[in-house]
Amino acid sequence: MFNYYFDVINLLILVIFGAITNFERRLLLVMTTNNKYFLKKELATRYRVSISTIERWVYDKNLPLPIRIGPNRILWDMQEILDWERSRKESR
Repeated sequence: MFNYYFDVINLLILVIFGAITNFERRLLLVMTTNNKYFLKKELATRYRVSISTIERWVYDKNLPLPIRIGPNRILWDMQEILDWERSRKESR
C-alpha cells in the first residue's frame, strides 16, 4: 500500500512540473480514481485458469473487455467483473 501512495505522489509531482508522458497521465488517471482493478494474473488466479485462458476468453468475448493503459499493462474494472460474474450466475 505504501508503494501505491508513493507512486501517486511522484506522478503528481511530475504533473506539477510538467514532466510527464502520456503513459504516465493514463496511469495517474487509473491510480487516482476510486475504482479498483484486476490484473490478468489476478483474474487467472481468481478463476483457477491459466493466463492464456484469460486471453482466450477476452478474444472470444466471454469476459469483459480490459482497459489497456500501456503496451504491457492491461486492467479489468473490478465492478465490471463482479457484475459479469453476477449476470453469469443469474443466467444459469
